[in-house]
Amino acid sequence: VIEAALMIEAGWSGGAGRLWAVIADPDIVERRLVALREMDPDEVRRRMAAQADNQTRRRGATRVIENDGSLLDHEAEVQAAWTELQEELEASRAPAR
Repeated sequence: VIEAALMIEAGWSGGAGRLWAVIADPDIVERRLVALREMDPDEVRRRMAAQADNQTRRRGATRVIENDGSLLDHEAEVQAAWTELQEELEASRAPAR
């Protein structure tokens, strides 16, 4: 597992692995960064403009995790994705019958 920002912007395609993207509506991202990190709204918009948009992230990802809701919603979606990944890995390791 590699946790890193801007993987799609860096051109990483996941190789033989998987690339998860966490996305949120840009307006929600802006509101969160202004409220929680006290960032200037113009700075938030500049930074977001320099990054891949959600459509590009969707195309580059093997799994998209939506982050428009609450922290509890986000944690539940991440846990579901993690459980699904573990089940896929277990199935791929199972001996053929």
